[in-house]
Amino acid sequence: MTIKTQSPYQNMLIDLMKDDPLPEEERKIFEALLLADDFLKRQDLVDIVFGKDPKRAKGYNKELLDRIREGVEYLQDRAVPIHVLHGGLHRLGNNMDWIEYTIEELENQRDRLQEKVDMMRVYYGRQLIPFEKL
Repeated sequence: MTIKTQSPYQNMLIDLMKDDPLPEEERKIFEALLLADDFLKRQDLVDIVFGKDPKRAKGYNKELLDRIREGVEYLQDRAVPIHVLHGGLHRLGNNMDWIEYTIEELENQRDRLQEKVDMMRVYYGRQLIPFEKL
C-alpha cells in the first residue's frame, strides 16, 4: 500500500498492517479514511467500500451501513485511532493520543453502564417485595 499519509504515526500503522493484513472491507475502510482530508459520513464509506449505486437510496441500506460500523469497530479494536462523531462522521487520527482518549472513553462508558446495572438491581429488588404480596 503506497499512500500519502498525514503523519509518521499513520505510516507506522500501514507498516503494522503489512505484518498483519486486514480483511478486504476493513482494509478499504482504513484506506478511505487514510486518504480523506476531512471527516467522512458513514454513507460516504459505503459508497467508497461497496461502490456507488444509484438504485440504492442514500442512507437506507442498513446492512451496508452496519457493515461499515462493524468494520470501524474492528479497526478500533486493533487500536486504529478512528474518531467517530455523533451523526456518523469518521476520521482517522494521526497520533497515539486518540487511542488513549478512546480507551478512557470506553472505560467511562463501562463505568456508567455498571452504575446503571447497579441502580436497576436496586430498584428491581424494591419491586420484588411488593410483588410477592400480590
